[in-house]
Amino acid sequence: MEDIPTEIQKSPFRVRKGLEISRFDIKKPTVEGLEKLPPTPCVIATTHLSDIDIFEIATIVANRRKVGVASEATNFTVPLFQPYLAVVGKENFFPMVNAPYQDGKTALSLRFDDLKKMKEGIKNDGRTMIVAGHNPTRSWKLAESPGMTGVILAHMADVPLVPVALDIDSKTAIGQSTDIPTRIKNFIMFKRPNSKVIFGEPMNLAKIPEDKLQLAINLYSPDARRVMTPEQIAIATETLKILQEEASQIMEALASKLSPEKRGKWGKNLKEKQK
Repeated sequence: MEDIPTEIQKSPFRVRKGLEISRFDIKKPTVEGLEKLPPTPCVIATTHLSDIDIFEIATIVANRRKVGVASEATNFTVPLFQPYLAVVGKENFFPMVNAPYQDGKTALSLRFDDLKKMKEGIKNDGRTMIVAGHNPTRSWKLAESPGMTGVILAHMADVPLVPVALDIDSKTAIGQSTDIPTRIKNFIMFKRPNSKVIFGEPMNLAKIPEDKLQLAINLYSPDARRVMTPEQIAIATETLKILQEEASQIMEALASKLSPEKRGKWGKNLKEKQK
């Protein structure tokens, strides 16, 4: 932590205003728990029920910290995203490579090189890095599986990991990039729901050496796994169990900030732990 810039600085004016003017799906959110944001750079793991969760949370944090936003690499080629990139500044976004998984669709892949660039953004630039806590979902509920990016990045940079949820007051999905006409219609008709951004307690993770993190990431790559020794696979598997448990804790923390109907299986986990 000693080599990370500790002076608190907010994002440049163009970043703050660029993020702010992109809001048209919801009214300005109320904010709870902002005082929990650490005074030093950290990793923020957000909900991803809508395609605006990350950007709404980034808008709030940018007024207090210098931010970096992790984004799918394919977003950088979407025509509608280009003006947004130009205004906010491409240097404030950190691409994550997409990998095909089924029916021609893609999902975020864990690549050590992507994570290293984000780590450098934290350690060299003093950024608070904002990443999704799970893959996007169209069910208006938290995803079944936790995302690993936030926990691995927090370990690599040796910074706190903070769960932050956007809870939109709507029974149906809002802010979906797959339904632009409805988003425009709702904006014109002033159908913009209220919402809350809720900051959770920061998690300070036990140190895991970067070489072990690299081995754990290699388990996600068939090519990399093929050349691993049995000993390396054993170390990687044990490390991955720790990371998955930490990622599950983040999901439970996010679930606790959402309306019950949006919690998915993580709401059941919370109930069982409260018994």
